[in-house]
Amino acid sequence: MLARRIFDYLMSCDTDGATDSEIERALELPGNSERPRRIWLVKHGFVEASGETRPTPSGCPAAVWIVTGKPLDESC
Repeated sequence: MLARRIFDYLMSCDTDGATDSEIERALELPGNSERPRRIWLVKHGFVEASGETRPTPSGCPAAVWIVTGKPLDESC
């Protein structure tokens, strides 16, 4: 499932985390597939904003997402 792939990718990023555009590029996903799943992960407490930002490819600041430490259920 996509939510699991995004979660696992963010786990691999450790405390560096990743922006939406970095997740999309790494997992070869369009934004309209990545963002809803990342939002679901945030809503359910698996992922949170780190408080840091990094520039997007267009130069705009973007939130850096990190895992919270809450384990993602295997069914996700």
